[in-house]
Formats: sequence, C-alpha cells, structure tokens
Amino acid sequence: MDHVNQQPVRIQNPILPGFHPDPSVVRVGDTYYLAVSTFQWFPGVAVYQSRDLAHWSFAAFPLTRESQLPLRGVPDSCGIFAPCLSWDGGTFYLVYTVVKTDSVWQDTDNYLVTASEITGPWSEPVYLNSAGFDPSLFHDADGRKWLVNRDCDTRGYLQDRGGILLREYDPAARRLTGPEYRIYRSTKIIGAEGPHLYRKDGWYYLLLAEGGTDWNHVATLARSESLFGPYTCAPNTPFLTSRDAPELPLQKAGHGCLVETPDGRWYLTHLVGRPLPGTRRCVLGRETALQEVRWTEAGGSSMLAVSKSCANPELAMEFIAFMYTPENDQKMVEMTASIPSGSTTPWPDELVNVQPVFNSVTSILKVAGGIDANADIKALLSENVIQLCAGKITADQFVENMVAATKQ
Repeated sequence: MDHVNQQPVRIQNPILPGFHPDPSVVRVGDTYYLAVSTFQWFPGVAVYQSRDLAHWSFAAFPLTRESQLPLRGVPDSCGIFAPCLSWDGGTFYLVYTVVKTDSVWQDTDNYLVTASEITGPWSEPVYLNSAGFDPSLFHDADGRKWLVNRDCDTRGYLQDRGGILLREYDPAARRLTGPEYRIYRSTKIIGAEGPHLYRKDGWYYLLLAEGGTDWNHVATLARSESLFGPYTCAPNTPFLTSRDAPELPLQKAGHGCLVETPDGRWYLTHLVGRPLPGTRRCVLGRETALQEVRWTEAGGSSMLAVSKSCANPELAMEFIAFMYTPENDQKMVEMTASIPSGSTTPWPDELVNVQPVFNSVTSILKVAGGIDANADIKALLSENVIQLCAGKITADQFVENMVAATKQ
C-alpha cells in the first residue's frame, strides 16, 4: 500500500459500523491498528488496519485457539471485554478479559498474548489477574510495563465506585509483580472502567469511561505528576458524551482510546450507538467512531476537548492525511476458513450463524415497530443481517431497510 499526495480525508462516523465495541487503537509507523471486543463469539478480538484513520480493512483475529479463549459455558454478552492492543520494542501486546458470568461477581480473568506481527502467530496466554475487567498495558518511558484495570468490588455500596488498579508487569518472568495500587476511584461520575494511561509533557494522563455503557456513557480524563496518583479530573469532565443531547444520531458516546498521528495531531476512537428513529433501540449494537481532539489549558490544568463541538461527538469531519487505496483484503476469509460450520462469528455469510442475531433483532423490531414478525418480515430481516455481516450493505442501509419494513 503506497502513499500518494496528501489530500483531504472525510471521516464518516461510525468508522466501523455494527458490533464493533470498545475500540483500542495504536499506531505502528504509518499504520493504525484497532482492536474491538467480540464477547462470546469465536475467534476472539477483531483487529482492523488503516493508513488514514478513515478507511479500515480487516487485519487479524489474534485469538484463534481454545487455549487462548476458553468460552465453554460463557453466557451471552460475556466473554471478551474491552481488549487493549499496544506496541513496544518490536512486539504487539494484547490484553483482554474473559468474563465467565453475568452475576455481580463476574469472574473476570485477564490474559496477555504477544506477537511480532499483527497477523501472528500469537503466543499462548499469560494469566494476569482476576481483579476486574478492561485491562490495559502501559509502556512507560523507562521501559517498565504497568497493567491497569477496573476493580470489580462486589460490596454493594462500592460496585460502581471500585476504581482503577495498577500493578507492574514483568515481561521476563511473564507475570505481575510488586504491590497493587488503587490510583483512582470514581467521584464525580460513577462506574470508572476502560482505563488507558498516557505520558505527555511530564504528566501521566488516565483516560476513562464512566457512567455505564448506556445512555449516560461519558469519556473523562484525569492527570497526575506521579504514576501512582493522586489523579485529578480535568475541569471539563466529561470531555466527550451525548447524554445531554438525545437528538444526536450518535448516542452512548464513551469508552475511548487515544492515538497521535505522525504530524502531532490527536484522535480518539470511541464507542457509540445509533438508535432507530423515534426509539431508544440500537439494533446494530455498539459501534466505533472517531473524533479529533485537542489539548487545551484551563485553570492551570491540561485537558482534552473535542475539536469542533462542546463534548458532543461529531458525525463527520474532514482533515488532511495521507491517502491510500486499501487492497482487497482476503485475510479474514483465509484465517476463518477452518472454523467449524456450527461456530458463531459476526463475519461473512458463508461463515456466520445468523440465528442468534436474527432472533434478537426480530424481538427488537417487534417492540420498536409494533409489528408481528411474520414470515415476510423474518425473511427480509434474515437477508439483511447476512448482507450486513458480509459487507454487502452498509449499517445505514440496514437501518433504512428495517425501518421501512416496520411501516409497511
């Protein structure tokens, strides 16, 4: 993929429509890689690649063996929570949670796998801890590596205020080492999760998702002069949300990850949902969007702000970037060709078991549209789900088709 002259790039959100939640992004040279949650689906963690942040193609499934992804007995909406993809010293690091139960205790086992190439081979997993979900690995300037994750405190009065835990990872011993530190506890907004650490201009910055991954979802930023805290929230907390603007097409904005471009600009990949018109039902699930952000100063504190609006996510934007034309990418089909036909996966039609998706969306449409899901509607829905999974129609076309069906 060769670069050509710089020219304007138009970003249309979501950049990854349909079932692409909890995005984690990293830049390696001039290529961006983005990993998303896959929950109870196998293979695990979908990774995409781009040269311009606008055009994405499938890159890899890092978790292709049962030894990496033990999903037996995992209920719906459990499994892989919020993977974090990072790069350091010629190695990709992927940390992820396998949530075993949807009870208050959750049973959150965290693992780490590594590879020298995004396409693998990926290592056998290193067990890290079971303290809470949404692990993220921070590579500090001194070469030390630190794991941060949500603390799933099961005591009733602390379930939404458990905070964020920090502990050092020893790559030689392949295990966590030293004491555990609680570096943040939710105060302004409850439910801190999705932590990512960054170091900039002598400060440590802690990027968080708070408010729950629904209509009150937000992205917040806190900073400290010490890795171990205390971390103080920025004055404009939250710096990204759609909770106060129900008319926006992009709702549930939050759970973000930062990346810096080669020319020093900053972007945030984050989660959104798009409700059907006149409803609060996002039939395509949680999707990935992108915002340009800028660092600003207020009251002596550095903070992030969405570039063109006041905390609300932008539906579209333009910027100057290197453009390229992605090649037709067959890696996904090649890597999943050996999956047994009974496996469930959200990818092309010849590999997908659409029945769980079909049943779920049918139920939603019955409520949202007030229809009796008859045979014609079921057939149309099934056809559209398959075409969406195969990339033959866009998410917007899927929504338009199903909304039109409810009005007939």
